[in-house]
Amino acid sequence: MEGIKKIKPIILIFKRKIKKKSRVPSKECKKKKKMESAPSSSQDQDDDLPECPVCLQPFDPISAVPRVLPCGHSICHVCLPLLPPPLSSLPNSLRCPSCTQLVPFDRQVGPASLPKNLDLLHFVCPNGDKPSSRTRAEVSASRVAEVSAQKPLLWSHQNLLSFWKNFVLPENLVILGGNGDGGIKFGTFGATIGSPWFCKEKQRISLLQVKAESFVHDKSEWYQASYIYRMMDLIEKLGDKAREELGFLLEASSRVPYGISKAYGLWLDLTGKQGSNLYMVCEGFDRKMEFSSKPADEQSMFQVGVACMEFCEIITNLHSEGISCGCLGFECFYLNKHGHVILSLNEVIGLCRRLREVSFEGDYTSLSDVEILLAPELLTKLHKGPIKEFSTEVSVNYSSDVWCLACLVFTHLTGNMQFGTELMQNLDKDFVQFYEDWKKKVLNKMESVLTGTKFESLMGIIESCLCYEPQKRPHAVNLYRAFQNVLLGSCGEDEVTSCDLLSAKESSNYCLLLSYIHLVDLETRDERGRLEANILDVEAGKRGKDGTAHGGMHDATLIGHRDCVTGLVIGGGFLFSSSYDKTINVWSLQDFSRIQTLRGHEHRIMAIITTDHVSESFCITGDAGSGIFIWKISSPLESEVFKSWYEHNDWRYSGIHSLAFSDSGYLYTGSGDKSIKAWSFQDQSLVCTMTGHKSTVSCLSVRDGILYSGSWDGTVRLWWLSDHTPLCLLGANEVPSNLAPVLSLSSSASLAASTYENGYLKIWRNEMLVRSEKVKAGAIYALYLEQNLIFTGGWDKAVNIQEVSENELEVEISDVASIKCDAIITSLIYWKGKLFVGLSNKEIKVFHMQF
Repeated sequence: MEGIKKIKPIILIFKRKIKKKSRVPSKECKKKKKMESAPSSSQDQDDDLPECPVCLQPFDPISAVPRVLPCGHSICHVCLPLLPPPLSSLPNSLRCPSCTQLVPFDRQVGPASLPKNLDLLHFVCPNGDKPSSRTRAEVSASRVAEVSAQKPLLWSHQNLLSFWKNFVLPENLVILGGNGDGGIKFGTFGATIGSPWFCKEKQRISLLQVKAESFVHDKSEWYQASYIYRMMDLIEKLGDKAREELGFLLEASSRVPYGISKAYGLWLDLTGKQGSNLYMVCEGFDRKMEFSSKPADEQSMFQVGVACMEFCEIITNLHSEGISCGCLGFECFYLNKHGHVILSLNEVIGLCRRLREVSFEGDYTSLSDVEILLAPELLTKLHKGPIKEFSTEVSVNYSSDVWCLACLVFTHLTGNMQFGTELMQNLDKDFVQFYEDWKKKVLNKMESVLTGTKFESLMGIIESCLCYEPQKRPHAVNLYRAFQNVLLGSCGEDEVTSCDLLSAKESSNYCLLLSYIHLVDLETRDERGRLEANILDVEAGKRGKDGTAHGGMHDATLIGHRDCVTGLVIGGGFLFSSSYDKTINVWSLQDFSRIQTLRGHEHRIMAIITTDHVSESFCITGDAGSGIFIWKISSPLESEVFKSWYEHNDWRYSGIHSLAFSDSGYLYTGSGDKSIKAWSFQDQSLVCTMTGHKSTVSCLSVRDGILYSGSWDGTVRLWWLSDHTPLCLLGANEVPSNLAPVLSLSSSASLAASTYENGYLKIWRNEMLVRSEKVKAGAIYALYLEQNLIFTGGWDKAVNIQEVSENELEVEISDVASIKCDAIITSLIYWKGKLFVGLSNKEIKVFHMQF
């Protein structure tokens, strides 16, 4: 029975969601119909009564008494004890079904431990009348709180990375070699890698340039985007259509059983002089296939026939995956170590790119010098205009490849490699009649070679492959079967020539010739020239009077402190910075000028926060002598201390190391005496002292009615803000030898993060550790969590920017960029596209980075 009771509220919530989705007419539509048809009745007004978000039962003073949770939402007294605790270690707590906030709930006392919502009861029964009874099917779900999804600051990182992560090759894996045509380079793998690539060291590869970076935003001395971020950024910039086609090609190439070069994935070359270049990496081969200039004789006829059958098999395999080439060339074919024919995908795409470049230039006569096999229907279209113009009008089907395949067979049998030149040179004439005359000469040449051989029976199907009309050409598989039957001797002449001359498929397919990948490359090639001057400006570091670099990422330096900067906060439209020099500097957020310096502390300032209380803004600071100072943020700014007082504790353990403020009007201080003190902001009286930590409380954070505290004892503790009692200890099961001092804490809407002296970053969700990763070699003094971005800085003098992607099961961290600084980073904050970094060398750096 207990198990059924625990499951019951979950089932009710699930039913509520289904009911909400299945309701077709909206409330507005219902109200409009009621107003038009009849006057409103008490029954109609009852539809808008508030209800319990769990069971959907309207609140009433008898069967569904509303009880108010500490977060402010109400739940009926029947559902309250049925809601399970979020963790076994937190039996006296529950999560509000409306806002998911963790709130205390004494299960021994039960619903009576929470107050009734008298305002709701008065609204439901204003005159003390007995509430009307309704079935749950009649209850509206209008009061169910909707949590809006957070919009990521970056591109759709999670969606891109989830698909492309298996196609992203490691950064330092490729060793570049020579260059080829059509944006192709050659190289080798510098190391052996396993799943999902399974490549050996020094394996030969070919690289096809897919895209060059349209602008270089990280050519600066201090900003360096991560490899994976730049990879995803370029993939995103390809556009939806090109990105879809590239992903399809990579997936399909891995499924082709035989005959084409294996596509390993994508690799980003970071060594380019004018930005990063994105490449598709495919298997490479040393031996190109050689086409003899002489007709095949009787001794070599069998080997030539096997090669022709392999041509047919390759094209058939591509067509089975929905891929057509559109054009082919003799340079696209290689031989593997076993002597079998292999088609290089990169060479085919490079050949298509060269054809596109010629079509864009408009000089179609130059095609005669390019060894491209192009079907007559495409030649005529090409003569009328660039490929880009007719790519949306013409569906290049598989029959175009069959024509190219027949030309390959003819070339390999007869040794004639320049028979297509005549077609390109005579496009201005009556091309149809000229083509028929050309076709007769080709067939006569082939007949003279094949007559008297076992391949003589292939004349019929080869002639059908060269038909001018695409729909009359057979499939590539028919030609493959014809060669197979002749070589194996399994059928007679009648059976060979009776192959079905099926019409070419009219269904759409992915054609390499009409790929959007080529269009992207051609468009960005023009952009590079226009942006070259801007790139050089950033590389040269040209700066204005304000110290910012023009043309890319910007930075500025704020100088005003005489010792290490200890804290940075923003409040009241100003930037506040604290320092060991016992002062607080106030800076303008518009031009970063220093507006004022606040003095009053007699010891080093260790902590600083800003807060809004009773429609006024305040800056609160704490120093190493246990002094607490409150500064009023007004216009104009006041230089005098608004209020100040000191903690009374043992001088050996004195010092305010951290501060936090709650909406209820309490100021919390983390001290060197291992305690957390709660102060009334109204009269500065000590409300209570929270103990539990075994060392200095180094950082504090407030979120959703819970106080997070980190200590040098290596633990993070949670406290209820309602009564200042302990909630739980995070990471209580960790081995003591693995503990390191907690140096900083930060929290967002759904996550909390902590950093440690040993360089670890830990992320917590729903009071559970979901990610623990060493992100730096030394201590991490500064941490800032901004929705799905994490900024960390510390001993290594660099700011790491990482992106958090989460789902119901796990949380992943991926590097976005790193920023180099000149000194140890002690504090940082991100605000509206600007990153403020406090350093140990007295400076404050401002980096402009709009994600």
